[in-house]
Amino acid sequence: MNTEIFLIRHGETVWNTKKLIQGQLDSPLTDNGIRQSNLLSKRIKKINPDIIYTSDLKRAIDTANIINQHINKDIIKISGVRERHWGVFQGADWPKVKKFFPTQYKYYKNDSKNYMIPNGESYNQVAKRTMDSLSDIIKNHKNQKIVVVTHGGVISPLIRNLLSIPYKTHKKFMISNTSITKLLHNEFGFSILSLGDIAHLED
Repeated sequence: MNTEIFLIRHGETVWNTKKLIQGQLDSPLTDNGIRQSNLLSKRIKKINPDIIYTSDLKRAIDTANIINQHINKDIIKISGVRERHWGVFQGADWPKVKKFFPTQYKYYKNDSKNYMIPNGESYNQVAKRTMDSLSDIIKNHKNQKIVVVTHGGVISPLIRNLLSIPYKTHKKFMISNTSITKLLHNEFGFSILSLGDIAHLED
């Protein structure tokens, strides 16, 4: 049985344009983010998924709702595919993090895979909860097409793990706003069919 999973990063937000660390704080979609989501929706209509899952953060929900204007599927909100919680770093840019949280930033840079940012999560924690959530979704929708609207900080660790890319190796792939990453799951496990596809934005 083949289950198709379409991982989608939400549309561009105000904080994306300002290069601020959003984490689990919310920032609204920009006009461009809304445009991106509308272009994406035409692409998703052709795919005709059976169901839409979305992170329960507003920027993902708003993207999912725009997609759903054209296909009218059930939308299920889940916390398991939320963006990483960046703890005390949230709401700042990296220069401010280095200035105001120098000790925490040092620990993060030394071992960001395992380091749990104060009041936040580690990379490993995000990777585990993402895979757990995805496994649960697949169990409930075998042999279906599933859209999952989520975040760059969720998709990247998942792809790294599936491709066995060492954490300290530069990832060498882009997960842009409203990009589509298509996975196939069957008895052999996961296959990646497309990665960071933004062809709909080039129309």
